[in-house]
Amino acid sequence: MRYSNAINRTSKKYAHSLLESTGAFFASASLVMAFASGAGASESSMEFQAIGKRLIGTWSGSGTYSTDYPGVGKKGDKFTSKSTCRWAAGRSAILCESVAGDARKGNGMQLIYWDPAKKKLRVTVVDSGGNFDQGTGSIEAGSLEWTSFGNFADGRAVEYKWKTTFSEDGNTHVHTGFVEVNGVRNNFSDTLKRVVK
Repeated sequence: MRYSNAINRTSKKYAHSLLESTGAFFASASLVMAFASGAGASESSMEFQAIGKRLIGTWSGSGTYSTDYPGVGKKGDKFTSKSTCRWAAGRSAILCESVAGDARKGNGMQLIYWDPAKKKLRVTVVDSGGNFDQGTGSIEAGSLEWTSFGNFADGRAVEYKWKTTFSEDGNTHVHTGFVEVNGVRNNFSDTLKRVVK
């Protein structure tokens, strides 16, 4: 639901570490969408609900960490990832839980929901290494564009910027972007496949 950089962020730190692997998937993996639901939902929230349905399920991918993720993996390490995304909070959010590599150290969560005031998605990612980030996402011509900021467990600031594109009726997600730490930018690109809807 933010991972070559992990979701692979299974999709951002863990989501980017998982986005690098999953995402957030990402995790992204590892990448996930939310919507405002219920009677009288706005036209844009219905659009996000439709995109959210594309993100629900179990996703699998592999990649290479594009930077060091404290407590999770080192730059250049290969990983495999699995992320399961489900509706939460009465279908007002999506929660993704991801595992990359060794489940004892490579696991994380990603929460995505719709911000009606800003007309954007909000995302929060945290991983088992103590890394976290928060950001926003928007729908642009059938893709999702994400930006997030956070800190690694060792205190270093981290920034993620990536785009998620969909193919094969939404059953394949491609995440491309960068992670920046201490002024050093590393690009990532990874692909996630839905294995369970």
